[in-house]
Order: sequence, then C-alpha cells, then structure tokens
Amino acid sequence: MKKFSLAVLAALSTTAYASEDITNPLSFSATAGYTFGGDTLGTLVYEDDSDNSVKAGSGLILGGGFNYALSQTFDIRLNASIHLDSADAENGDLTFSRFAWEAIPYY
Repeated sequence: MKKFSLAVLAALSTTAYASEDITNPLSFSATAGYTFGGDTLGTLVYEDDSDNSVKAGSGLILGGGFNYALSQTFDIRLNASIHLDSADAENGDLTFSRFAWEAIPYY
C-alpha cells in the first residue's frame, strides 16, 4: 500500500510540474541591505580622538536585476549592485565603493 501511495504521489507531482506554463519570461528584482565586517581599509581620526573606519565588507548595498526564462528548465539572471561605505570629516573623507555584475545561469 505504501509503494502504491508513493507511486500515485510521484505521478501527480510529475503531472503538476509538466503543466507549468511560462506566461511572462522576464521578471525583475531589487536588492537593498546593510552589511557589517570585513577588512579595515582606512581610519579617520578626529580632533577629539574619536575615529571612524571604512571596511571592505561594511556599508550599504543597492542593486537590481532581471531573470529571463529561456525555457521551462533553463533561465539566466543578470544582476548589478553597488556597495558603499564612507567616513567624512571637515578636511577630508574616506570612501569605498564596489560595483558588481553577475550573470548566473540556472538549469
């Protein structure tokens, strides 16, 4: 009985998967976040002996992209994002920015 039940469930799930239809092959995404950590790239020391560091793994991340379904089993995702961190003072500032492109195929 258990084998029969498993066979029926497998057949139903296969039928459900086969009936999927791609109506719009293009979808969009947006990314926003704040990260912590990473290697220290530079430190500003202020007149009151306080300091502020810029790190390679800290800061704001903003990005977006799109996913294009080439078929029911293959699609590709293209993303672009920018990662920013900064420390400001009256007489100077430190800024870190990184722009990333991604192309990820899915099968």
